[in-house]
Amino acid sequence: GNQLSFVDDIAPIIQTTLFNQRTCQSCHYSESDIEGIPVYWDSGNENVYWDLKARVDFNEPDNSIFIRKPTRQQHGGGIRIDLTTAQGKQVYSTIMDWIIHGAPCGRDTDICRLP
Repeated sequence: GNQLSFVDDIAPIIQTTLFNQRTCQSCHYSESDIEGIPVYWDSGNENVYWDLKARVDFNEPDNSIFIRKPTRQQHGGGIRIDLTTAQGKQVYSTIMDWIIHGAPCGRDTDICRLP
């Protein structure tokens, strides 16, 4: 099948309403007043792809911060990817597949250019 990419497959997940009717971006955005958010998943962050890729563990994909945080309760935002639901399993599977295949960025010259 077609290779997954950040631009086509992962960015939409970040912008999708996940478990508890919130998106990742509902907290992780540049103007957020929540303290201690380490990274912003929005278009205001020119390095969004590189910030995310830095939170990927290619040796142990399921240990990647990018997948570990939203699936566990210790994440400040709580569980966002609920592995007891069909949607959660699908999202998790997509992210894992993307990581296993090298977490490619895709074809957006703005997002994918080197920082």
